[in-house]
Amino acid sequence: MPKAKPDQVIVHRIELQEKERELLDEYAKAKVTQSYAASVNKVVLPVVVVAGAGIGYLILDGIYDFAQKHMERFKDGWDKSKEGRNKSIEAGVKTNPLTSGLYGMYTLFGGTPIYNPDDSSLGNPEYTTGGGGGF
Repeated sequence: MPKAKPDQVIVHRIELQEKERELLDEYAKAKVTQSYAASVNKVVLPVVVVAGAGIGYLILDGIYDFAQKHMERFKDGWDKSKEGRNKSIEAGVKTNPLTSGLYGMYTLFGGTPIYNPDDSSLGNPEYTTGGGGGF
């Protein structure tokens, strides 16, 4: 059986009081603010991350350059100190008859020389690596 057409229209209306309207208005403003904050967060967060990474790179690059410069200075100082220690050892070896003979035997059996015997800045120019040292 077909449905009959309505012969009257009834309207139901819900009215809010002043207090309820204020609460609804505050809720709507909060939702708008929340949507703005979400969209700003989506835009600003990547920019902040990229800027932070750039600043971090510059700081780490500066620290690396600083450390590298000071490590080179340390290495140069270490090498100079090592040369000085070797010269002191070599000068002691050349002047002491016992160590002179032991050093001669050391180099005779394939040990590498600690110093260049032809270097006159080391002290005794008459020293030879022939060994003996006055035994």
